[in-house]
Amino acid sequence: IANTELFDFYDFRWLFSFKYTDTIIMKYRTFNKQQLLVVVFYSALLAGLFLVFHRYSGSVFTFDLAGINPLIEWLFLTLFILVLIFLKFALVTVMSLLFRIGDRINLYMVEYLRAGTIFFSIVFLVVAYTLINHPGNVSGLLNGLTIFVILFYFGRFILLFFKIQLNTSMKILHLFSYLCTTELIPMIIGIKYFLK
Repeated sequence: IANTELFDFYDFRWLFSFKYTDTIIMKYRTFNKQQLLVVVFYSALLAGLFLVFHRYSGSVFTFDLAGINPLIEWLFLTLFILVLIFLKFALVTVMSLLFRIGDRINLYMVEYLRAGTIFFSIVFLVVAYTLINHPGNVSGLLNGLTIFVILFYFGRFILLFFKIQLNTSMKILHLFSYLCTTELIPMIIGIKYFLK
């Protein structure tokens, strides 16, 4: 992935590529310097979007940090999301080793981060534009975006399914079980504990 690895996260050609050579897969390194920057940016981006959703969509989230300085609140959420991403990596690592695809851990995490970074960057730009130019429409926009976010998570599940299927020798049933554990279960837990 040469020296442009940081910018590859925004390359739609990689997002919709499904078959990788072993050379490309071996170049993926989760949490190297460039990817750590992406993880921090991704966490900060999600934290900012969470705060906007919390402020403008009628307290979608069950937790409440009211009274805390907004900057401290944003930093706290960024750190919290960072911890969740590292826990996600630990879960993916354990499950990958159990399913004997330990050499595909980095492929999984890079594709997971790429899809999320591209999608939520677009969401952030749409929300920022609406906040600046049409603040009265923010609540309606966020209600619509909630549906798109849920669709995105299922879409990313499907993308990961085909990317891993075409780059491993896993049986479809095993792959589905693997992704249910690493993708669907964390998503359901998140919805249960963070949404009303």
